[in-house]
Amino acid sequence: MKALNIKQAKANLVISHICSYFSLTPQSLNKKFNKTNEIEYVWPRQILEYILFVTIKLPGKEIEFITGVDHTTTVHSKKTVLNEIRNNSQQGKEANHLIMLITQDILSKEEEMQIEYRLISELNNVIEAVQFVDSVILEYTKTKERYFQIIDKKTEVINQLILKINDKLP
Repeated sequence: MKALNIKQAKANLVISHICSYFSLTPQSLNKKFNKTNEIEYVWPRQILEYILFVTIKLPGKEIEFITGVDHTTTVHSKKTVLNEIRNNSQQGKEANHLIMLITQDILSKEEEMQIEYRLISELNNVIEAVQFVDSVILEYTKTKERYFQIIDKKTEVINQLILKINDKLP
């Protein structure tokens, strides 16, 4: 079981919010799956990239994986969203509203995410310990079986010797 790190959990929360707000699927936000440049996909993707880049500070490679666009496009998206917010346009107000809403939700769930992450990490440690114990038990069992095989062979040799000695006795 691989633990989801906190940034990934936050990114998933952002994606969920963006998809819900714009009635989109996560795949439609990824340029590799949705090759259209229609504003209904571009603007939500730009807001997503902005939040992932600025608020969550997700590495560029992870943003690229999520959105299907390269780092240069992400930087352009950041500037576009920032300009819309500065110009106080309708899109800027929408972006600002979403950013505040998502940031508040992230902050309210951050402690829960950290606890969940720690629990998953501890569970992974327990799983590794159990696997180690299982391997030790398996090795012990194999050693024990080999030991009994050796004892059986020695017993068989001793019994054969006893038979030979008995045969030679008057």
